[in-house]
Amino acid sequence: MKYIQYILTFIIGMITSFFVWIYIQKRNLNYNSEGRFLSLEDGIVYSEQAKGVYGILSLFGLILFGLLIVRLIMKRKNTDS
Repeated sequence: MKYIQYILTFIIGMITSFFVWIYIQKRNLNYNSEGRFLSLEDGIVYSEQAKGVYGILSLFGLILFGLLIVRLIMKRKNTDS
């Protein structure tokens, strides 16, 4: 059971870091007055509203990851005593 918690914490951490990376990429785009950015390389139009969604997912993931880390630390302290 202990290893499942470590694996779950690792997976949540990786997914959260991916969302943070996407959020930073979207935040640095130059949006026009309509809130859109055209990527000429990909031919994709990015909406400024997606930036907020990735920000919320990043925040939720960081909170969940933090709670899992605190739980693992507390569990380890209890078993060491």
